[in-house]
Amino acid sequence: MSKRPEPLLLVVDASVDNRIAAELRFRRRAAVALSQLGIHRLEDPDLIPELCTQMPDMQWVLVTADDSMPDDWADIIALRRRRSPRTRDDYDDDEWARYVVHRWAHVMQA
Repeated sequence: MSKRPEPLLLVVDASVDNRIAAELRFRRRAAVALSQLGIHRLEDPDLIPELCTQMPDMQWVLVTADDSMPDDWADIIALRRRRSPRTRDDYDDDEWARYVVHRWAHVMQA
């Protein structure tokens, strides 16, 4: 059986209420607001490189309300994108099905 990957750190962008990071931590999710990292005033082109500099060995995902970020900064995102620890190729069929169900159980229950 494959080793279960560490949960991704949820990095809450300044476009989202930073109290959400605290609420996520209360629910035992790994989360941090950009304001906690001291980089909440960075412009988008500088944000992703700075996150990679501050957390070089950590897997994280940026939680943002900025719908245009993937289009506006696709080149910067592509340069900094890392292979996710959760790809289909890392699991056999049974492990993948289990992962998907567990990952989305909270949504299915709602």
